[in-house]
Amino acid sequence: VHQIYCKISASGILGRRKYITKTSGRIMREDAPDRKGNVLFVIAHPDDEAMFFVPSIRHFVTQTRRGLHLLCLSNGDSQSSKMGEIRTEELVKSCAVLGIPNDRIRVINEEGMKDGFDKVWDTQRIAEIVTNHVEKNDIQSVITFDGYGVSGHPNHIATYKGVKSWIDSHRDARNTKKQKKNDKGDERQEDVELRAFQLVSVRIFRKFVGVLDVLFTGLMPGSDESVFVSFDYFVAHRAMTSHASQFVWFRRLFLPFSRFTFVNALREM
Repeated sequence: VHQIYCKISASGILGRRKYITKTSGRIMREDAPDRKGNVLFVIAHPDDEAMFFVPSIRHFVTQTRRGLHLLCLSNGDSQSSKMGEIRTEELVKSCAVLGIPNDRIRVINEEGMKDGFDKVWDTQRIAEIVTNHVEKNDIQSVITFDGYGVSGHPNHIATYKGVKSWIDSHRDARNTKKQKKNDKGDERQEDVELRAFQLVSVRIFRKFVGVLDVLFTGLMPGSDESVFVSFDYFVAHRAMTSHASQFVWFRRLFLPFSRFTFVNALREM
């Protein structure tokens, strides 16, 4: 598969910058989220990082010098508070496999953001949490789910909406400040532009073709997407098995057949 992918890249079908290594590759737009500054992944539950974001996480860990942080908005305590403690420990183990240090992981445990399909999360509270985390850790790019949340899980969707609220507020404030500076003729350097990117969901057919989606992505690239490709399956597997409490039969099947084990497409919000 790696050789096939290299041939596709070399042929120019993808029409973007290419980067291929033995274990991973990227097809990056010029304005992709790896230009500078620290990167923050915002997920909803412990194990989201292993199920959905491995290709892009591994890119930032292995191919850039940018500081990588992870913010998890719940501790996965849908069954019990004890399970929340177990899943938090599992998340730390998974991140160690993926290359994210313990001191760059934060897990939120608030009454208003409990894990569950029937739980409604306050998107403005999420925006506040993201704002605080960005400011404290010098974050310049935030990566999370898109409006469908890969699986349609309401917690994933709320995570997207919270990050979207944060980036919209940032842009509004930045534009207002810029306009005031222009009115005054102030030519001082502008504040750093913060950016947010969403993991693109796909139709169910492509979702479960596994590594073959590398080919589909190569033949049908979205012009507004940055694509990360990883062939580190065993790293993804080790990360997922770190979540021993969650590694039930359907997740065992999900991992090898999911396109998200091998491909992440990010689109700017």
